[in-house]
Amino acid sequence: MQHQYSKPLKNLPLHNTSGTKEMAITSQTDLLTQIRDLLSQPPDKERFRLLLHLINTSEDEAERRVGIAYAQTHLKAWPDAIRSATPYDCWDFLKERTQPGLPLARTMDFGDMYEVKIRYATWLPHLHTHTTVTGLSLEWNTIGAEDAQFLARSPLLKQVEWLDLGFSYITDKGLEALASSPYTHNIKHLNLEENRLDAPGIKALAHSTSITQLRSLDLSWNPLNLEGCQALSTSPHIKQLQRFKLNDTWPGVLAFSTLFRSPHLTALIHLEAEGNHIHTEGLTALSERHRPHLQHLSLHDNNIEDDGLFSFIRSNNTPALRYLDISSNPITPAGIHALTTLECPLETLHIGGTYCDRKSLQTLTTSPQMSALQALDLSHLEIAPKELCEVVHTMQLPALQKLDLSWNNLSDEDVEYLTRCPIISRLQQLELSLNKLTERGMNTLAQATSIQSLKVLELQNCEIGDRGLAALLDSPYLQQLEELELTSNELTHEGIARMCNTHLPALHTLDLSRNNIGDEGAKHIAESPLSIQLTKLYLTRNGITDRGAKALAQSPHLRQLKVLDIHDNALTEEGYFALAHSPYLHRDIVMVAISQLSGTTLKQRISQMATEETPPMNQDQRIQHLLTTRMC
Repeated sequence: MQHQYSKPLKNLPLHNTSGTKEMAITSQTDLLTQIRDLLSQPPDKERFRLLLHLINTSEDEAERRVGIAYAQTHLKAWPDAIRSATPYDCWDFLKERTQPGLPLARTMDFGDMYEVKIRYATWLPHLHTHTTVTGLSLEWNTIGAEDAQFLARSPLLKQVEWLDLGFSYITDKGLEALASSPYTHNIKHLNLEENRLDAPGIKALAHSTSITQLRSLDLSWNPLNLEGCQALSTSPHIKQLQRFKLNDTWPGVLAFSTLFRSPHLTALIHLEAEGNHIHTEGLTALSERHRPHLQHLSLHDNNIEDDGLFSFIRSNNTPALRYLDISSNPITPAGIHALTTLECPLETLHIGGTYCDRKSLQTLTTSPQMSALQALDLSHLEIAPKELCEVVHTMQLPALQKLDLSWNNLSDEDVEYLTRCPIISRLQQLELSLNKLTERGMNTLAQATSIQSLKVLELQNCEIGDRGLAALLDSPYLQQLEELELTSNELTHEGIARMCNTHLPALHTLDLSRNNIGDEGAKHIAESPLSIQLTKLYLTRNGITDRGAKALAQSPHLRQLKVLDIHDNALTEEGYFALAHSPYLHRDIVMVAISQLSGTTLKQRISQMATEETPPMNQDQRIQHLLTTRMC
């Protein structure tokens, strides 16, 4: 979950994503003027979080009341999803009371933060009267049956339209309580991904009159069976369902066929049923009903053969389809060829891991029926690399922006051929991961004028090494590159030192996971001017210790960073405390670091802070004394 970083009120810069001039908010400016300045700009989550910060830290109660009243009037035009608050914004952990700005929030994002039982026991009950919330996220918390029952009794749910309970250990009893709650009748979007739900819970949900407004339902990674699918298929309460996710539920072919034949699922716009082995019979059942609104269909890894695909295409029951994923299914060249007869303007097509050949691919990628295609996945194909390159060279896909050629045993010579293909110069995203590329291939890629439109380049598991990275970074044609994916490439601190002296003016996302950059590499990143522009940085499994974490924590260059993934390194609590105590890192990063600290460590550090930092503290009094010693 992502939560925004607030700096101390004095000289607090407003990060302006709209391109208008920056302003400085100072303690000398009255609260109402600051609020007016914020609300005069376009709606933005970061601005809303700053608004809450201003109100919550104001010491003038009368001024605060005027500011809240003004904000309430002018926030009516802001989308509820933007008016999002975290526990930190809602609850003062030091004074054990709700924050003054709480009534302005419409979405509460409490996901993946703390143990939910502690939260319920200490402060969530105080929010029950705040019944204007329309969105609530509690995902990645240990909720279980008891706490789900507690939540079901909460008036907090009265106006909630979006409820996220994914990965929360909810059992059938918990879902039964939510399904029978008098407060859940407004829910339109419900995420129950990866809980512990079986037939009793699914049946209770299907029979509940509280779900008649439901537009989106995610049941992925729950063990569905025939009984649960039958209950859903006969439920008249799911008639308005538009988004349905059933990935990796494994109910069996008969159960899925029963569900897909439901007369109540004709409003679907988005359907995901990946990894379920629905076979040809399941896709045939799906094809039997007219689904005029279906735009997104994802059927990855389902053991679907040609006959199922033929039935689907012949039915012509999905005229609005734009996204189709049939990757990792045993579809032969005949099935790939049949895709050219689809009577819908596909924009995204995934056929990686199928049994296509050169002829069927060329027929597909030169077909006028594919002229609207913007993204094409050709990863992990059983076709010779040279033949695949020839297919790319003959492509006639005028709208194509994204091409995935990962895991195809491509060599440096193949990359040289690809850079001369006309289609490459029109791409914004190119994926070459899991291919056998070396310094030579990177040098060829770097010198190709055809890559100058690329915004995303993925090179995972290519083993290019420091020299390959250096060759790539010598390119004068990566000025538009925004995201660079370099996971598992045998990079060391030497390669990172070279990267940190490179000018990539548009780069904001960098993934260096599963390399060996160590503390020296982390230090290079911390000291690099390139880091000033980064908003996302991934450093998992890099042999980084507390020393590297401290370098990152003390870097003023990382002020713009909103995501720092540093798990699976050699950090101890000392390293995590350095991150939690950083005056520069985004609050989201600080929150994650706090969650890694034990209560004993926090108490010791709080005592140390009290001695060393009196009176100055801030980054909001070191995140309210490290969230009051992680809520004791």
